[in-house]
Amino acid sequence: MPVEYLMWAPFMVLSLILYVTLAAAALFSLASSSWVPVSSRRAWMVGVVLFPVLGAVLWFAVSHRRTAALPAEDDQVA
Repeated sequence: MPVEYLMWAPFMVLSLILYVTLAAAALFSLASSSWVPVSSRRAWMVGVVLFPVLGAVLWFAVSHRRTAALPAEDDQVA
């Protein structure tokens, strides 16, 4: 193996770590979101598993828009 390939090794390791972390964070966020119906949650999980980067980015965009529209718990009157 030529030495030039070793130059890319840190980049590949960092990319793999970011790839796995992004997908794991999206799956954890999906599992803990109670506002998503179970059937939709399963579809989102399949999308994140099949397309980790695109699925995770789309999930975070949708969930951010949804949670930004919800009122804060401090604002609710009992």
